[in-house]
Amino acid sequence: MKKLLTLLFAVVTVSANAQIFEKGDWYLNAQATNLNFLYASVDDISAIELGIATNVGYFLSNKFAVDASLGLEYLKFKDIDGSAYFKFGAGVSYYPIGNFFARA
Repeated sequence: MKKLLTLLFAVVTVSANAQIFEKGDWYLNAQATNLNFLYASVDDISAIELGIATNVGYFLSNKFAVDASLGLEYLKFKDIDGSAYFKFGAGVSYYPIGNFFARA
């Protein structure tokens, strides 16, 4: 448990020192959004869910950014054909203090 807390503290500390963006900066973010496995012994149900996403943004000023996102999710249950769906969106972010932000 002590090692887990140390690792968690290290991750939080590293993320707290992220770069502050300025007007004219671009950013690109790629991530794995889901990796879920499900098994229920009652009805022998099993499923897998996978997802990936990317987000690109541009800072209009030191405190405002616009962005667009695109993602793909896949869900498959045992003995049933899988289904995939796309996700997309756009947003505006406001950074009042450093890396803290509000997004719509």
